Amino acid sequence: MFFNYLVLIAAFNTVVLAKSFATLTTHARPASHISRRTVHASKPTSHLTNSTANHPKSTPKPTPSCVLQNEDPDQNINTRYCICDETKTLPLLTLADSSDESSSCHYKAIPTQKNATIHPTTTALGSIQTNSKLCQICSPIGPYADSCTSMSNCFPQTPEATVQVGSSPVHVGTLTGDKLYSSISNAIETICPTVSQTESKTSCATDSVSIDNIDYVSGGFLSKGSLVVKVDSSAYNETSLRDAMIRSAALTAQHSTTGNNCYSQSYTVEELMRLDRRDHPYPVQEKMTMCNAASFAGVQYYSEFWRTAPEPGSTDYIDASWEFETGPMDNFACDFLEELISALGIIQPEFAVGATRLAKAVDAVCEKAMEHVDGSS
Repeated sequence: MFFNYLVLIAAFNTVVLAKSFATLTTHARPASHISRRTVHASKPTSHLTNSTANHPKSTPKPTPSCVLQNEDPDQNINTRYCICDETKTLPLLTLADSSDESSSCHYKAIPTQKNATIHPTTTALGSIQTNSKLCQICSPIGPYADSCTSMSNCFPQTPEATVQVGSSPVHVGTLTGDKLYSSISNAIETICPTVSQTESKTSCATDSVSIDNIDYVSGGFLSKGSLVVKVDSSAYNETSLRDAMIRSAALTAQHSTTGNNCYSQSYTVEELMRLDRRDHPYPVQEKMTMCNAASFAGVQYYSEFWRTAPEPGSTDYIDASWEFETGPMDNFACDFLEELISALGIIQPEFAVGATRLAKAVDAVCEKAMEHVDGSS
């Protein structure tokens, strides 16, 4: 019994000593160890803070600015594409509604694929060309444009055509437009025969043709006169040239009866009025528009070799004129020439002889009298 009691006392003392040692050990730990535990406990908070600082919130990229580039042959562009941010060339987008072409370039972002950017196709302009007939060396600067320089010591071998327009007025009354054109062309065709032989040049007859019933005012009253058409000189060796020159003369007359060459003319007509049971003439004032035409059209054609001829001049020509037998003669304005030159451009192809074509448009100039150097011989 006494032995058991001693064992219990020894065990109790062992427990008390162990607790005392543990307490002393806890209070005796160094401050640095405690600090390490504190730092260890704060690591999660420090980790969250650093993660936010190193990964800021991303900003969305701006939408690119894109425009549609259409085909432009003058600029050597023969396909359609999009130009984005002024430097990127991208293909058109495929849209459900193909009618809205402007939406074909509404890119939300520039594609990152390597094959996204396209290279628009262009048309080869070709090489430098030397034209001995025109005496020009031309470099292409676009699909439809050349830059040309003249060759030295070279005479162009190209035909030309000109029209001398009479600067004196001839009264044609109300005969204007298509009716005047038809009247003049028909009259000259009557005078000038087609080419039926090649031994010599063909010439027009010396006869004249009258175009009647031309209105004019004399003594304040409306009267009728005639327009007389004739050909002063002529020579041609191709019927096609004859036709082209006749059309040129008729166009000259037609386009000269415009603008300042037309005016409002007053005249008097007598109407019967019943007075005192009898009819008496009663004057009534009326107005109509009348016109003056150019007095002549000298049409001249120069073959491709005229510049090197012993006596350079026109090789084919028809000098047609028309006169009004009775009527006023007023001032005449040549301000219709630009319109006439444009009209002559329509018949420019008719001056072709075989494969030879005019190198430039038919020119027109106002003159007081027809004058030319005959180079037909």
